[in-house]
Amino acid sequence: MQRLRADGYDGFLSLEPHLANASRYKDFSGPDLFRRASQALQNMLQAMNWQYA
Repeated sequence: MQRLRADGYDGFLSLEPHLANASRYKDFSGPDLFRRASQALQNMLQAMNWQYA
């Protein structure tokens, strides 16, 4: 992520919902794990002072 920012990346990021093999959701990690992954990405971007919308 730091390299993308240093290179001036101004595109999109995609977060895939297939974070764990959870049989109930058939490879979809479920809303709780996806929310955790989304928050982790947001925290990483904030720590880098990388503005996002």
